[in-house]
Amino acid sequence: MLEYPVTFSFIWRIMQWYSIKNVRQSDLGEIVADIRVPPDSPWFSGHFPGEPILPGIAQLGMALDAINQSCGQNLRVSSINRVRFKHIIRPNDCLKVVTAPLKRGEGLYSFRIMIEDKLVCSGIMALKTSAGKIMKKRQPHIGATEKEEVKKDVDRN
Repeated sequence: MLEYPVTFSFIWRIMQWYSIKNVRQSDLGEIVADIRVPPDSPWFSGHFPGEPILPGIAQLGMALDAINQSCGQNLRVSSINRVRFKHIIRPNDCLKVVTAPLKRGEGLYSFRIMIEDKLVCSGIMALKTSAGKIMKKRQPHIGATEKEEVKKDVDRN
């Protein structure tokens, strides 16, 4: 398990590097956000010349931002687990970020990033408040069927 005590919010506030639209919560408790990363995003500068790809840390930050916007809080990542990067994200790709609270632990969220129906990235992140308290769930738990789908997504990777 990777311990990651850094908050993304400082970087995100000083850089407008992507557009997030239509953050919503499904009836199943999933948080869904539509995201586009423009070609002039600073993340693509030097990563890599002639073949721009979005770094993994930026992908994790998008998942965190979707949760923060939905919850109305400024949460931090306390750990990241079972992360899989399956495909490259290029400039102007239309992404769908889907996160869901996991029933087995307070502050645990599964996440997946999709380009159309293709899984790009998935994993589990543990969140806490900036004061170090474990995030209490505010969203309803996802249903058993949906939880099995999330587990399948994570296990496949």
